[in-house]
Amino acid sequence: MGSRVERLVRLDIPIASVAHDAANCTVLYVDSFGNVILNLTAKDFAKLRLRSGDRMTIRTRQRRVPGLVAKTYSDIPHSRLAMIQGSQGYLEIAMRASSAAARLGLKPLDHVMIDFS
Repeated sequence: MGSRVERLVRLDIPIASVAHDAANCTVLYVDSFGNVILNLTAKDFAKLRLRSGDRMTIRTRQRRVPGLVAKTYSDIPHSRLAMIQGSQGYLEIAMRASSAAARLGLKPLDHVMIDFS
């Protein structure tokens, strides 16, 4: 289906940088719901020792927005941003019934800083 692929191209995606209270990461993908999939893994989540309800600040080039850590989409308060562990093993910035990507103005390969408090 479709045209023949002549050559594969390797994408150079930066490795996330994780400290005890912050993450410097890159947007890998924005899904059809507007969830922002980051290059942070479950291992990074464990290293940060995050728990449901922990607060965070998401910093992009244009915005600085508060959020929290949640276990599931249903745990995210309406009109709030949250970080959850996605089904693919990567951490996601999500909103309940809204687009986190639109709220933050993010697209693939954008840079994101997250501070945890």
